[in-house]
Amino acid sequence: MSERARESGELIEEMKTIHSKSHHRAYGSPRMTTELRKRGVIWSDNRVARLTSRSGIQARF
Repeated sequence: MSERARESGELIEEMKTIHSKSHHRAYGSPRMTTELRKRGVIWSDNRVARLTSRSGIQARF
């Protein structure tokens, strides 16, 4: 497994944790990017959006 694939897997797990703990599960990719940055995980908006989409994480409105 490549380094990037390993990092992506870890990032997806972190995003799932954030999403499951949010009260209304209203974390789409923009809010997810902001929350990850608060936690010290710095990735581009596009990468977070792509991985959010791939992993099936969706904001509920």
